Amino acid sequence: MPTNTPISSLDNGDSASVDPGCEQPFVSIVLPTDLDTLVNSFNALSDEAVAARAASEQATATKEAGMEEVVNAMHSILRYAENTVDFDDDQLKLLGWAGRRARTPLDPPGQPRTLEAPRQGEDRVFLD
Repeated sequence: MPTNTPISSLDNGDSASVDPGCEQPFVSIVLPTDLDTLVNSFNALSDEAVAARAASEQATATKEAGMEEVVNAMHSILRYAENTVDFDDDQLKLLGWAGRRARTPLDPPGQPRTLEAPRQGEDRVFLD
Protein backbone atom coordinates (compact mmCIF):
# COMPACT_ATOMS: atom_id res chain seq x y z
CA MET A 1 0.00 0.00 0.00
CA PRO A 2 1.46 3.38 -0.87
CA THR A 3 2.49 5.62 2.00
CA ASN A 4 0.61 8.62 0.59
CA THR A 5 -2.77 7.32 1.73
CA PRO A 6 -5.16 9.66 3.54
CA ILE A 7 -4.52 7.80 6.79
CA SER A 8 -0.78 8.34 6.58
CA SER A 9 -1.42 12.06 6.18
CA LEU A 10 -2.80 12.07 9.73
CA ASP A 11 0.67 11.38 11.06
CA ASN A 12 1.72 15.00 11.14
CA GLY A 13 1.75 15.54 14.90
CA ASP A 14 -1.51 17.50 15.01
CA SER A 15 -3.10 15.18 17.56
CA ALA A 16 -0.82 16.57 20.28
CA SER A 17 -1.69 20.16 19.36
CA VAL A 18 -5.21 20.07 20.81
CA ASP A 19 -5.41 22.98 23.21
CA PRO A 20 -7.07 21.82 26.45
CA GLY A 21 -7.50 25.44 27.60
CA CYS A 22 -9.78 26.59 24.77
CA GLU A 23 -13.33 27.80 25.56
CA GLN A 24 -15.01 24.81 23.98
CA PRO A 25 -12.71 21.90 24.64
CA PHE A 26 -12.55 19.11 22.12
CA VAL A 27 -14.07 15.93 23.50
CA SER A 28 -13.14 12.68 21.79
CA ILE A 29 -13.54 9.03 22.57
CA VAL A 30 -10.00 8.43 21.24
CA LEU A 31 -7.17 10.21 23.03
CA PRO A 32 -4.63 12.00 20.85
CA THR A 33 -1.82 9.77 22.09
CA ASP A 34 -3.91 6.70 21.21
CA LEU A 35 -4.52 8.10 17.74
CA ASP A 36 -0.78 8.64 17.29
CA THR A 37 -0.18 5.03 18.31
CA LEU A 38 -2.81 3.77 15.85
CA VAL A 39 -1.45 5.86 12.98
CA ASN A 40 2.12 4.74 13.70
CA SER A 41 0.93 1.12 13.82
CA PHE A 42 -0.85 1.56 10.49
CA ASN A 43 2.26 3.08 8.89
CA ALA A 44 4.40 0.20 10.15
CA LEU A 45 1.92 -2.36 8.81
CA SER A 46 1.79 -0.54 5.49
CA ASP A 47 5.59 -0.60 5.22
CA GLU A 48 5.60 -4.33 6.05
CA ALA A 49 3.02 -4.96 3.31
CA VAL A 50 5.18 -3.11 0.75
CA ALA A 51 8.25 -5.10 1.80
CA ALA A 52 6.31 -8.39 1.64
CA ARG A 53 5.06 -7.58 -1.86
CA ALA A 54 8.58 -6.77 -3.04
CA ALA A 55 9.87 -10.03 -1.55
CA SER A 56 7.06 -11.94 -3.24
CA GLU A 57 7.82 -10.41 -6.63
CA GLN A 58 11.53 -11.23 -6.22
CA ALA A 59 10.74 -14.83 -5.23
CA THR A 60 8.46 -15.22 -8.26
CA ALA A 61 11.15 -13.89 -10.60
CA THR A 62 13.69 -16.30 -9.09
CA LYS A 63 11.26 -19.20 -9.48
CA GLU A 64 10.59 -18.35 -13.13
CA ALA A 65 14.33 -18.13 -13.85
CA GLY A 66 14.79 -21.56 -12.28
CA MET A 67 11.95 -22.98 -14.37
CA GLU A 68 13.55 -21.60 -17.53
CA GLU A 69 16.83 -23.32 -16.63
CA VAL A 70 15.01 -26.65 -16.13
CA VAL A 71 13.18 -26.34 -19.46
CA ASN A 72 16.40 -25.48 -21.30
CA ALA A 73 18.17 -28.46 -19.74
CA MET A 74 15.31 -30.79 -20.71
CA HIS A 75 15.36 -29.47 -24.28
CA SER A 76 19.11 -30.09 -24.45
CA ILE A 77 18.68 -33.68 -23.25
CA LEU A 78 15.92 -34.37 -25.77
CA ARG A 79 17.86 -32.79 -28.65
CA TYR A 80 20.90 -34.86 -27.68
CA ALA A 81 18.76 -38.03 -27.65
CA GLU A 82 17.25 -37.16 -31.05
CA ASN A 83 20.67 -36.58 -32.58
CA THR A 84 22.21 -39.66 -30.96
CA VAL A 85 19.62 -42.06 -32.36
CA ASP A 86 19.27 -40.11 -35.62
CA PHE A 87 15.58 -39.37 -34.96
CA ASP A 88 14.67 -43.07 -34.82
CA ASP A 89 11.10 -43.11 -33.50
CA ASP A 90 11.35 -46.60 -32.02
CA GLN A 91 14.34 -45.69 -29.86
CA LEU A 92 12.91 -42.29 -28.92
CA LYS A 93 9.66 -43.91 -27.78
CA LEU A 94 11.69 -45.62 -25.05
CA LEU A 95 12.13 -42.12 -23.58
CA GLY A 96 8.49 -41.24 -24.09
CA TRP A 97 9.46 -38.98 -26.96
CA ALA A 98 9.04 -39.08 -30.71
CA GLY A 99 11.12 -37.73 -33.55
CA ARG A 100 10.20 -34.66 -35.49
CA ARG A 101 7.34 -35.01 -37.90
CA ALA A 102 7.89 -34.65 -41.58
CA ARG A 103 7.06 -31.22 -42.83
CA THR A 104 3.67 -30.86 -44.42
CA PRO A 105 3.19 -28.26 -47.11
CA LEU A 106 0.70 -25.53 -46.46
CA ASP A 107 -2.52 -25.47 -48.44
CA PRO A 108 -2.59 -22.73 -51.04
CA PRO A 109 -4.85 -19.83 -50.13
CA GLY A 110 -8.39 -19.92 -51.43
CA GLN A 111 -10.17 -17.52 -53.74
CA PRO A 112 -10.68 -14.06 -52.20
CA ARG A 113 -14.31 -13.13 -51.69
CA THR A 114 -14.50 -9.45 -52.53
CA LEU A 115 -11.43 -8.57 -54.55
CA GLU A 116 -11.82 -5.84 -57.14
CA ALA A 117 -9.31 -4.53 -59.66
CA PRO A 118 -10.58 -1.07 -60.64
CA ARG A 119 -7.49 -0.25 -62.75
CA GLN A 120 -5.32 -2.58 -64.74
CA GLY A 121 -2.22 -1.75 -66.65
CA GLU A 122 -0.10 -3.73 -69.07
CA ASP A 123 2.07 -5.23 -66.33
CA ARG A 124 0.26 -4.25 -63.10
CA VAL A 125 -3.06 -4.48 -61.34
CA PHE A 126 -4.34 -2.01 -58.72
CA LEU A 127 -6.41 -3.75 -56.11
CA ASP A 128 -9.12 -2.13 -54.03
